[in-house]
Amino acid sequence: MNCINKFVLLILVLILNLTTAFSTEIVELNVSQIIHQQTDGTYYPINIGFVNLKYIPTETGMYLNVLATLDHERVGWIGQNIYLPNMEMSMVDEEILSFRFDFLEFGNEDMIEYDYVILAYSLTDDIIFEPGDPDLFMYQEMQVYREHNNASGMSFYTPVPEGPILKWRTRAFRKPTQLSNMFLYGCSVPNIDLDNTDMDGVNGCGPAATSNSMLWMKKLYDGIDFPLSHQELFDVFCNLTDKEEDSTVSFDKLVRAKLDFIEMYDLPIKVQVQSVQHGANTRFRSTSGQSHASCENASNNQYPTQEWLFQKGKENCDVEMVLSVPGSKNGHCVTLTGGLTRDDTNHYIKFKHDLDQVWTNADWAPDPPRTKNERSPISIVNSPPNGKKMVVRYTNVGDEVRTTADITHVISECYDKDHKP
Repeated sequence: MNCINKFVLLILVLILNLTTAFSTEIVELNVSQIIHQQTDGTYYPINIGFVNLKYIPTETGMYLNVLATLDHERVGWIGQNIYLPNMEMSMVDEEILSFRFDFLEFGNEDMIEYDYVILAYSLTDDIIFEPGDPDLFMYQEMQVYREHNNASGMSFYTPVPEGPILKWRTRAFRKPTQLSNMFLYGCSVPNIDLDNTDMDGVNGCGPAATSNSMLWMKKLYDGIDFPLSHQELFDVFCNLTDKEEDSTVSFDKLVRAKLDFIEMYDLPIKVQVQSVQHGANTRFRSTSGQSHASCENASNNQYPTQEWLFQKGKENCDVEMVLSVPGSKNGHCVTLTGGLTRDDTNHYIKFKHDLDQVWTNADWAPDPPRTKNERSPISIVNSPPNGKKMVVRYTNVGDEVRTTADITHVISECYDKDHKP
């Protein structure tokens, strides 16, 4: 490729809890991009970038966070709560750390070479859940270095500048806010790669979210066990929900499938729901009729509440949510992976799902996984006569555009050693 488009990448690294002492911790920082050499000797850039840094360990460990953006509007949180060990753990005067990110997170074409970045960083005493507004923070323009990689996969040239390369400027910053109601499952929750399953992967978000969270509970609790792989578990839930090729499944069938599966393996799990389509006294029954799930609505046809959702999350329950776009017939099912409240009034959740449900390669080779663990603020909106609804934003499957949706249904499965299905 003789002609390569060049863009400026803006990387903002948050300054959230910054003090004078923190400004001297990172002594060297740079950004690089992989440039691949093919067997014929030609070069082309690939979408992998690295943030490389050298820092001095402190008495207490810190957390590093990094944001990236092209236009100050679409922002990616590329480095999330990376722990920098303290002096006792590291036992060296200086530590070196690198982490990689994907340029395609920001909606670019393949094989774009970047010349410059704008870089800043955040060091905090504790993890953060929501990065805040990146426009409030300072930034520094830097060159992107090239890391060449040959056809065998071996790097043979990585220029790293000598000495400190970044002079940080002081400016106003927001003080940390009060966080409460925190729960975080994060990476411990698995996610099945739908586009590499069989044809049931299309519109398979319901069985996928259900199998993801059930497998997570098996890993978390000794009292939950079943002899199934993730793929086998997904297939079972497709069968239990009567899912046909390319078809969706209903919320009621998802609840029934949960109950049937719990009966199959005699699992100590209690199922509860909240749903805008059901009454407060609704009982969802298994196929056999031997077990049921209760509807926890405060009154008939009420939207799920933020208080109940967070309660189940803090109890380490397995939770799936149905996100419904107003005016659309179908919803999208996701697995809850975290939540917190900031300053007692601002609520945020994290959830996991797969953005790609269809095989697209002509030769039917597997596509790369497109798992997304998203964060979203929750807007509480009055919606009479159905009470108050939770409104969130998520990345739509297919076009990957951020979309506003209502949380219309929630299924919760909680471990209870005394419960018998």
